[in-house]
Amino acid sequence: MLLKKTSAIRLPLFAALIISLSVCSVTTGCQATKQLPDNNSKDQLSQETTGTGLVIKEGDDAQQIATAIRDMIDSLDGQTTVFVSGSTSSELESLYINIPKGVTLCWAASCFGGGEDGFMLLDGEGTFELLEGGDIRSNALTLTVLESAENLKLVVNGGKVSCKIGVTLWVRGSNCQLVMNSGLVEMDGSDSYAIIMKTGELQINGGLVSFSGNVGYAIALEDCDLFIRDGEVRAEGLNCFGIGTSRGLTRIEGGRVIAIGECATTIEAYNKRLVICGGEVVAEGKDSLALDTVAESVAITGGIVRASGEGSKSVSLVLGFLAFLTGTIDGDIEVSSEDAAARGARPVYLMMMEIESLSVPAEWHRTTQGLNILAVYSTTAYWWDTSGDQPIIHIEYDYYDIYNNPQHGLVELVW
Repeated sequence: MLLKKTSAIRLPLFAALIISLSVCSVTTGCQATKQLPDNNSKDQLSQETTGTGLVIKEGDDAQQIATAIRDMIDSLDGQTTVFVSGSTSSELESLYINIPKGVTLCWAASCFGGGEDGFMLLDGEGTFELLEGGDIRSNALTLTVLESAENLKLVVNGGKVSCKIGVTLWVRGSNCQLVMNSGLVEMDGSDSYAIIMKTGELQINGGLVSFSGNVGYAIALEDCDLFIRDGEVRAEGLNCFGIGTSRGLTRIEGGRVIAIGECATTIEAYNKRLVICGGEVVAEGKDSLALDTVAESVAITGGIVRASGEGSKSVSLVLGFLAFLTGTIDGDIEVSSEDAAARGARPVYLMMMEIESLSVPAEWHRTTQGLNILAVYSTTAYWWDTSGDQPIIHIEYDYYDIYNNPQHGLVELVW
């Protein structure tokens, strides 16, 4: 492992890409209660219902499908679930669906569509669940949770959501939750995203989130908490990104996050807190980077962060405070103080330290035992705090606020 100090500048693409576009923990297993019969009438929507079941067939248009779903939701009597199955090969226009609070819409249908505002548009406070056999496809903006939605849940329990450009799954609503247990969310196009979330929570417990193309993200989060326990997040292409975060907590406990390609970045962390305690964070390719961080607090206590390829780096610390357990980083480490200054931080405040063990005796309180300091800027004090249930690292530092006033900051590095 080689520690480097460099002035190379890697600027984020997250905000610029969003502007260029112009402008979720407990799951349910929903199944149809019985076989849904066929209906070939040409005078009406060719679907039959069982009170909670709906079959999409050839010849159905978007307005007919949306109306049928709305009518079924309105007629629910003591039930909470509407199940949609079937398929159509015709290209549909935008499909707008409002899911009220307490209602779950289970989707196992196969359909393709588009429209000026995107294909499937969700609103409300209910739950949308994608099941095995569900296949939602579009050339641009496949599945969007509208800004007017609040507390809406999306659960991916199999199936596939795919797109060619723009955003595959865009959660624009407030305080929404996206839970991925299995299945595929896929973007196959450049300058695009597989998943964008505005606020709320994203859980990945299985399945695959995939971006393939140049300059884009598998996952981009604005003000969201992210938990990865299993499954895979993959980005492949020139200057691609696996995960980009702006605010909130990111916690990786298992699974795999990988970026493959020249100048690929696996995790671009601009959020407040990042914890890696399991799983793999991997970068492969020339000048690739596994972790590029300006997060305030980064703790790597398990799993592995590694990079391979000419000029690749496992970690680039630009700003903030990072502690890692011995053996969790495989590859070169870069501390880019000049990079932080270029991004507007004055003065640069950062610290990188290696922890020998997570077993910290109580008598180490207010000492620096077991901390190997690799780089430090503008840090005025640091020590173990063992007064609570779990040991933390207490760090104090100096910085200037946006009005150029000197300030004194405090970080408690926890995992």
